[in-house]
Amino acid sequence: KISKHLNISAYYDQFTNNWLKWLTDGPSYGRDILVQADYKINYNSSLYIRFKNKVTQRNSKDDVQGIKPQVFLRKTNLRLHYTQRISRQITLKTRIEKVWFSYDKAKSQGIMMYQDLSFKFKKIPLRIVGRYAIFDTDNYYTRIYAYENDLLYVFSIPSYYYKGIRTYLMAKYEIGQKIDVWLRWGLYSYANQSELSTGLEQITGSKKSDIKLQIKIRF
Repeated sequence: KISKHLNISAYYDQFTNNWLKWLTDGPSYGRDILVQADYKINYNSSLYIRFKNKVTQRNSKDDVQGIKPQVFLRKTNLRLHYTQRISRQITLKTRIEKVWFSYDKAKSQGIMMYQDLSFKFKKIPLRIVGRYAIFDTDNYYTRIYAYENDLLYVFSIPSYYYKGIRTYLMAKYEIGQKIDVWLRWGLYSYANQSELSTGLEQITGSKKSDIKLQIKIRF
């Protein structure tokens, strides 16, 4: 804790695998570093900056006979997150995150930006949260994870990859003291994909949407 406004947190993790594992045909090692600075501007606004770098080993992509040699995978994430409480009813959250990835000599990158809005009505027991996100990554390796608000007891941290837009809206309405209702709608709209998912979940097109409804009754 640097001051009442600034806090620094960090970790360093070093690991070794003495035997083969998935996509790694021999012993391997790696390390993981994270540094985050949290700054509280005032009672209603705060921000944090996070740097994360992870190095691991995996089989080479080269076509060789016998056991494949190990090469390094390096992934670096840089995130800036800002939270602003406009009033008791409105809260905004803004994030931009950049990722760099290298698999031996092959390099790729990606970026994601989103704007969250939380609105709570004064005179009716209704709360609405939503997100508008844009993302552009070179491949699945450069996917970016971001927490999303979801139904009660549902934990959602989807990955954003390829190129497109992600939006969702969720509403919670309280009916008296015993009934709560959640309704959630989400949409992925891709700019560079003509087919999504595989198998029974395969979709012909560039859009994927879902809708969820949950009702909780207390007896």
